Amino acid sequence: MKLNKKAHNIFADEFIKLHRDKEILLLPYVWNVASARIFEKSGFRAVGTKSAYFETSPGYSEEQIANKPVDFKEIKKIIENTNLLVCVDIESGNQQGVDCVVEAASAVLEAGGVGINLKDEISNEEKSFIEIYDMVQKINAIRKMTEKEGIHLLINICIHFLNNDREKISEKIRYTVERAKIYVESGADCITIPIMDDSNEQIITNLIKRINAPVRIITGGNIPSVNKLEEIGVACLSFPAKLYEGKLRQLAKMSKELEQIDSMPVQNHN
Repeated sequence: MKLNKKAHNIFADEFIKLHRDKEILLLPYVWNVASARIFEKSGFRAVGTKSAYFETSPGYSEEQIANKPVDFKEIKKIIENTNLLVCVDIESGNQQGVDCVVEAASAVLEAGGVGINLKDEISNEEKSFIEIYDMVQKINAIRKMTEKEGIHLLINICIHFLNNDREKISEKIRYTVERAKIYVESGADCITIPIMDDSNEQIITNLIKRINAPVRIITGGNIPSVNKLEEIGVACLSFPAKLYEGKLRQLAKMSKELEQIDSMPVQNHN
């Protein structure tokens, strides 16, 4: 692995520290160099990105993305053209084997990324979940690879069980905490909780107290203010979908406006 390990570890350690500081880390997601530079100029130190942002442009579905190798060239461009700390969602690792996950994590490191995100939800109509043992195997393999190489990397696991409509809220919380405990003991640095529409301060506080690791919250649902999230101990608030979806909505709006312009009569200025 051709990497300036000393420089990389300084950045990776800074990213890990940002998750452990009392001040909440705001983590916007970006989809290209231009969007990354906007947040950098606004004073943000770190950003997230999804390989799916780059794979959807050729027309791949979410299921296809989860089952194909990821091209990290665009992610590398963001890292090379900014001073931001970059954490990458690895869609391809969620539904494939251990070797695929290690390969994807290694590619993130090669690109200069300082963190990776894996989710335990399988992208299908049933929204099923990866077996705990399988996720533990993936975490162990990634950690073994980074320790062998002497490279630091934040491993974040996103636990989607709160979105399981088939269980009561008490069972959702219990199962989420159980999974988080096992993942952290296996080498995960951080746990992400996608908040449900009816989530509130009490639910989030309960999770924070019972999960022995920095907890990242994904925006959405009925969540408290940023100041309140910081007060109750949330380590990071991420914005993975809203900004990208907003961009797409804006493009859709512009396309409709262009259609209207195209149907308007041309003015004669002579």
